[in-house]
Parts: sequence; structure tokens; C-alpha cells
Amino acid sequence: MKHYITLLLALLVPAFAFAQEYDKYQSREEDEYNKNYKYKHFEPMTVDQIKHYKNEFFDFERIEDYTPYNDSIWFTTYQDSVIKTEMNIRTSGKEQVFTKQCVGKIDKRFILKHEKKGKIEAFVYEEIVYRSPLPGLWVAYSTDAGSSWEYYYTGLFQKKPLFVKWYSNTPLINEDGDLQMEACLFIQDRTIGPWGMEHFKLAEDGLLLTFDLQTLRRDSDGDGLTDIAEAKFHTDPNNPDTDGDGIPDNLDMNPRFSLPRTDKTIVFEAVLNEDERLPFTWGGAYELIPLDEVTPPSYATDTTPTLMIVTDDLNLLAVQSTRERIIFLTSEEYESEPHYYSDDLNGYRITPLFKTDHLDDTFVFSMSSTKGSSWDSGYYATRTKEGWDIGMTFQIIE
Repeated sequence: MKHYITLLLALLVPAFAFAQEYDKYQSREEDEYNKNYKYKHFEPMTVDQIKHYKNEFFDFERIEDYTPYNDSIWFTTYQDSVIKTEMNIRTSGKEQVFTKQCVGKIDKRFILKHEKKGKIEAFVYEEIVYRSPLPGLWVAYSTDAGSSWEYYYTGLFQKKPLFVKWYSNTPLINEDGDLQMEACLFIQDRTIGPWGMEHFKLAEDGLLLTFDLQTLRRDSDGDGLTDIAEAKFHTDPNNPDTDGDGIPDNLDMNPRFSLPRTDKTIVFEAVLNEDERLPFTWGGAYELIPLDEVTPPSYATDTTPTLMIVTDDLNLLAVQSTRERIIFLTSEEYESEPHYYSDDLNGYRITPLFKTDHLDDTFVFSMSSTKGSSWDSGYYATRTKEGWDIGMTFQIIE
């Protein structure tokens, strides 16, 4: 969506003409839908809920001898040294390049705690994954003194609600060879600001969290996604192909639904995939999209961005994404889950296609972010004999 910023600036000049263009795409259907739309916001955990909180995958225990949470400690010792080095480079006036240092394949700047014990070497690190606004916690583990590494996603995000304290003196590797870290519990009490800035407050301190390797490695259905990742994606950990489309969950760009595509599905695909034939995409050539367009299948990798969309629109649920893995939830599924803190996955809100009041074979819909950077875009789609004519009706970026 960053490509639209230039477009927005260009549209600000002919504002009056643009407003007139927008008026002809009015839709009473869309107005009624937006009037009745209700988004389920997260409901902050209570102190009592925090006291009874249990993690789905990892155990923690309350301990008396612990390092108190310190909100003045922002960076690890290495991160502090990097910041000072970068400041010296910028102020020196000389052309210097900061040399990145890694352990395994991970930049040391993202490592929270690192330890060696005999031939076992392990560390806990943060990495932005699945388009989340906060870095997720990962574990790197080696049994041959760092010659080879395994990397495991924990499913945890700092302060949601567990926070691991890398600055404590508790050994990282315990007697069983599993990993442990002192931790505390936080409540997310509100979300503020247009950029989705999140606010947390300490709820309980004095915990010891254990990451056991058996749980980190568990892949019950052998599809290449750990059970922890499957929980994040809302897929079935006991079925390697949740939607039964023949593509295993770890490769599927839409792993939860396999529905017949329609001509309206093609409209959604063109916008979500930022089709280069659209006039508002970067370098768009402005071509019509055939009504029987066939989108070749794309396959996800370990680094594919992942986002969530809540919808009951069968046309949208049938989308074949090519850019991002999309986790679709129906409104009933979304409503049935507790939302104690804002969702870990970034997402879009996309409306169905609505008939316009004054134009034949023309529909409108809108798409906006549900967290992170705030933007809202409107589109029209006119069905012609030659194909879909798709364009933008408005763009708002805060």
C-alpha cells in the first residue's frame, strides 16, 4: 500500500473533480452495510484472569527469588553497544560501514539471551513475523556447539501477555537441556494513536517460563507447520491439508478455505495481489482483467507475510493470493474467540461488492487496515464484455 502515497498527493490537486467522480459511485447497499458493521475490539484481561492465565503450549511457575521487572531497561548490552557505534559513525563524518555480526543466521542485535552448556548452544531472539506489529519470540538451538542450528517459533509476543526478562541471572539452559527464562504478565489496556501504538501495564511478576524442545518441535500432522504455528494460523494441527484442496497447509496461501472462484473473486484477487494491470499500482498499465481470469497457484514459504481477514463473503473466501498468506476467519469464528489483547496478525477489513445506485454493472467496495499504519481505500469494478474495469474511488492515509 505504500505505493499509493504518491497517488494520494496527485489526487489532492484536482480535489473538486475527484469529489464529483466519487459521487457517481454512491451505493445505498454499501451505506447500509457500513452503518450496521460492528468490529469486535479486544477486551482487556482483568487482574483475576491474569492470575489464572495458562499458556497453551508452555508451562510457567511462580518463584520467590526473581529479578524484578525494570521498565528502564530497553536494550541488551550488545544492542547498547551497537547504538553507540552507529552514533559514532554518524557523528564522525567519515564513511564507515557497520559490520553485522550473526550467531547462526540471526543478527546479534535481535538476540535477547544467549548461552552455551557443553555442546548445547541456544538463544532466544525476536523477529518480526507474519506481519505482526510486535516481534515474535523464537528459539535457536544447537546440539553440536553451534555448527548447525534449529529455529523454532514460540507463538509468543512480548507483553501479550508474557514478557521474558533477558536481563535476569537465571541460566537459559536448564538441567534437562530445555530453555527457561524469568518472565512476568502484562495487561494490554488500550490501543492509542493512528499507528496502532499499544499500551501495557504490569500485572504480575515473579514467573519462570520453560520452553521444552518437544513442544517446540511438535508437528502432529507432519505438514511442515509446528502445532504452535497452526494455532496462530487457525488451521487443523491434525490435518496436513485443512481445506482439502491438495496443497499442504505449510504451502497454502489460503489454507482454511477452498471454494469455487467467481467473477467477483477475480476483482478481489486483482486488488489484493496488486495486479500490475491496475491503474493505481506501481507501474500499472491499466488493462482490463478478464472475467474468466485464472490465477496460477502460488506457494508460501517460511518468510511469506501472513495476515488475517474476517469475512463471510464467499467470493472473497475463494481468493487465490499470490503475495501474502491470508488467514480467513468467518465472523462467527472471530466472535467466538476471546480477545484479551489485540490480534497478533495484522489484517485487512474488506467489504463485499455493492451495486452502485446510478451505474449499470458497476460495484464498489473498500479495504482498510485493522491495525498498524492507518489507511482506507475505496474501489469500483465495472463488468464489461471485455473484462473488469477496476479503479480507485478514494484513498485516505493517516
